[in-house]
Amino acid sequence: NSVVIQPLNKPHFKVITQSYVNQHTSFTNYIKEQIGKQIDLITTEGALISGELNFFDNNLVGIYNTSTKKQSFTTTSSILSYNFSPIDYELTRKPHLSWNIFAERGGSFLAHLNYLCTGLSWEALYKTIWDGKDLTIEILASISNNTGIDYSNFTVNLVAGDPKRISPRRALASPYTTRGASRANMFAAEMADYSADASFSSEELNDYYIYNYSGKIDLRDTEQMLITLYPQKTITPIVYYEYNTFSSIVTTFLKTENTEKNGLGIVMPKGRVQMYRVGENKEISFIGEDYFQQKPVNEEILISPGLAFDIVAETTVTDTRRPARNVQERDLVVKLRNHSKADKTIEVKHSIRGNWTIQRNNMEYEQIDATTIKFVLVLKPETNFDIKWTERIDY
Repeated sequence: NSVVIQPLNKPHFKVITQSYVNQHTSFTNYIKEQIGKQIDLITTEGALISGELNFFDNNLVGIYNTSTKKQSFTTTSSILSYNFSPIDYELTRKPHLSWNIFAERGGSFLAHLNYLCTGLSWEALYKTIWDGKDLTIEILASISNNTGIDYSNFTVNLVAGDPKRISPRRALASPYTTRGASRANMFAAEMADYSADASFSSEELNDYYIYNYSGKIDLRDTEQMLITLYPQKTITPIVYYEYNTFSSIVTTFLKTENTEKNGLGIVMPKGRVQMYRVGENKEISFIGEDYFQQKPVNEEILISPGLAFDIVAETTVTDTRRPARNVQERDLVVKLRNHSKADKTIEVKHSIRGNWTIQRNNMEYEQIDATTIKFVLVLKPETNFDIKWTERIDY
């Protein structure tokens, strides 16, 4: 139903009707397509039965003899072989489209055929190498073909965004039903000329971005291919660690702004981030993987390779009080310990609800929103620090 046919030059034509046939290759389907056509049967006893095939099921074959005007039936178990008149086997053995076309005159017409299909997909893949200061980013397009057929000599146009797709099963119930996020990055393919220095160029497409590849590629069924999406980038991210009170983990984060000043300033499609770290002997080790949503220019980019090993944090409530019937107070302590050999910037986030105030805090805090505050400190190597405060909640 998604097929769009565009005549590319004159004389133009119009499609009046379109039919799609998707029959599995089987003898039953094959012989039913021959009803009304000439057929020769040879029985197990060596008899020849010729005529027009006009009936078939799993038990009987009906033949009409156009010369004698007689109808005969033969059991399928007694048939040794079937001989059909010449047919277009290439057409009947595959799913195919057929059209009734109106044109001012006959002849050959050049047209562009577009359609939607499943099985072709892509996502961005960010391979990063971090030396402790700079982060080198290789930005790739990971293209997968699970359509059941091979593609050869074609270029790809990759659309980054969230085009809405209506679920076929629920289309009648709601026109606003959408598929999952896995269908967000769309894929298009067409024939194109080869270029030895092929690369992607990007442009806006409605509310999305499209990446046009200038070369051509071959992509076999079940194959996954990586193609460079952007030239290599190098950034210097801000590194910090985040701890949420009452949890048992400290998470590592790398942060930057998607700007030209910071070495980026590009539209970044959503995808996976693989992170590697360069060691003292220049060896490269895998340190984690993350996933982020698409990032427009001038937006913050935040990735996390995983949990911090050398930073330990714990939260303790040292006292609770009710100075009044509708008032509760709690004294809290967050103990932080840095067992590494480097300074560590740590953000401690704390959630609190109700009509609250913070009192007797031993360091400044920032209010992020109505229910969250944040403490930020730099912890020296092999040191520890306790953040203390009292929270008062009026009910």
